[in-house]
Amino acid sequence: RGNTSGNTSNSSTASTSLLGGSQSIGSFANAEGAPHLLFLDLRCADRPIDLHPAFSPIHFIYSAQLDYADSSFAIDAQPAKDMEIINQEQFTTTQLIAPDMTIPVKIRVRAPLVNESLDYSVNIRRLNGQDVRLRDLTLPGSQIEPAFNPEHLLPGAVKEYSVLVPAAVDRLHLTMVPYDSGQTFKVSASRTDIQEHRRLSSVNEASWQLPPSSKFDAGSESEVHARWLQEAVTTQPPSGETQFESLQRFFPIEVGGSRSVSVQIFAANGNPSFNATYKLHVTRSACPASKPYFAPDLQRCAMTCNEGYFPRVDSSRCESCAAHCINCVSWDNCRVCEPSEWRILRFVRNVGGYCHVLYIPWHRILAILASTVVALAVCCCCAASCCGGPVGRARQKKRLPWRADLRRLEEPDGDTDYEQSQRLLDIDGRPSAYGE
Repeated sequence: RGNTSGNTSNSSTASTSLLGGSQSIGSFANAEGAPHLLFLDLRCADRPIDLHPAFSPIHFIYSAQLDYADSSFAIDAQPAKDMEIINQEQFTTTQLIAPDMTIPVKIRVRAPLVNESLDYSVNIRRLNGQDVRLRDLTLPGSQIEPAFNPEHLLPGAVKEYSVLVPAAVDRLHLTMVPYDSGQTFKVSASRTDIQEHRRLSSVNEASWQLPPSSKFDAGSESEVHARWLQEAVTTQPPSGETQFESLQRFFPIEVGGSRSVSVQIFAANGNPSFNATYKLHVTRSACPASKPYFAPDLQRCAMTCNEGYFPRVDSSRCESCAAHCINCVSWDNCRVCEPSEWRILRFVRNVGGYCHVLYIPWHRILAILASTVVALAVCCCCAASCCGGPVGRARQKKRLPWRADLRRLEEPDGDTDYEQSQRLLDIDGRPSAYGE
């Protein structure tokens, strides 16, 4: 950047307009002292708007597109240290913009130390709400012909693509990025029941924004198992994107089979006559003869099916056995069930081709036994207190005089005790007959 010739490897950073002409940041003797911004952002209320290309202090020309629902914008800019923005009052306030209108904005940065200034320019355009195209369409893991081109589509146009899905991929992964966040999508597919899913809101969407909605039409050609229901997933936007949200849809496809997927787009202005359709003719490759079955647990073609699965010839795939079955001929014909677990009193039995689990509620049984023991103990205590109370009190009353005499014998009381002891002995000190 310190090259005074002004040459640079990136053409996008080559030039910028100054007060007195055109000059690149590399033309300054001290590139670090050249006037530049540290931060530049565009928003509508609190909703970020993408800059193209992404902001860089050494890039000076940008463009941005507002959705049809965005009627105003504001620019946030911060100069580098010891630098200032000369015309800050011209873009710090919110500006209104009409549909299909373009407003150029310039941010002039001045470096007082070198007495030079540079201009950052942003061309801001608001969409007219009539766009019926996609910004991006990708099919991860599959091949699409011809390559997707986000060209402008006229109302009523139909754009067709051919999609080849490898045999190891069990479902079509469709990712779409709307051209306008206010567009409405209607996705339909043949040969599979498609349930309607409400699209989740992005953290970048404000409450006033008109987000794209997704509607699904069910196909009526055939029926599939409930576990093959179409899934709708909303993920975070791609790296560097904050304005537009990618939508993802998944469609299961039979091994060696095909189906059609239609994506109809309605314009953001709400006019139903403005719509276009993308049609995808999807074909899935068949498994080779040496590995005729697709194994969902392995996500590839296999010669045989693993434990818990059985080979289904008509669909060339390994289907899952019923619950608690580890070896089966079909979904309703189980040969071997899961082993019983005696330690936790869990027993598995095969009844009519299905595995039934018998749980013995030993926790509840122990609780009942403990409650019974406690209740019996309480009853015994109550019976003892009720039946043995009066007898005990009568015996206590009878024993009271004997205990008093005993205490008087154990505790001698002066002369009385001495005379009594003399009566029990004769003159020689031997026990008398009375004492015997």
